[in-house]
Amino acid sequence: MQQSDFVRLLDLATADAIAFAKTMLLDQLPEKYIYRIFPNQSYDDNRDADVIVYPMDSLDSLDDYREMTRGDCIRFLYREGRIPEWIDISVGGADTNLTYVDCRCCGRFTNDDERLYYNRRERGPFGVKSPTFPHWIPMGEKSPRFRLADIVTPTNDR
Repeated sequence: MQQSDFVRLLDLATADAIAFAKTMLLDQLPEKYIYRIFPNQSYDDNRDADVIVYPMDSLDSLDDYREMTRGDCIRFLYREGRIPEWIDISVGGADTNLTYVDCRCCGRFTNDDERLYYNRRERGPFGVKSPTFPHWIPMGEKSPRFRLADIVTPTNDR
């Protein structure tokens, strides 16, 4: 995948994740956003030889993240023509100034578009997900509405 295609898909997935979140949230989401990158969220010991991993990207916990601007996010996720096989993208938080867009990323980087989980949907590696539902919303409830403060969000206290 060319970097320009990856950037287009990142922007599309970001807009879709924010729009999807707005259908569920009672909160107002600021237009300005920043990414929270959760690297190496996959089991990678069974990878093929042509797939690259970056174990040095791992953080202490799967709930730890790195905050990044759009440009930093692109540089971190697009490396030498390779991207993660999947990136689950969702709104994970907001404050008065920023919307926090979470990217939970596979640790396997590939340059083979056929390995990208959402490529058949023309989304490359991006799977748009809902914000985390609060524990009190019954499973299967249609059209839940809640506030981001109702969910437990990861902390980055390190």
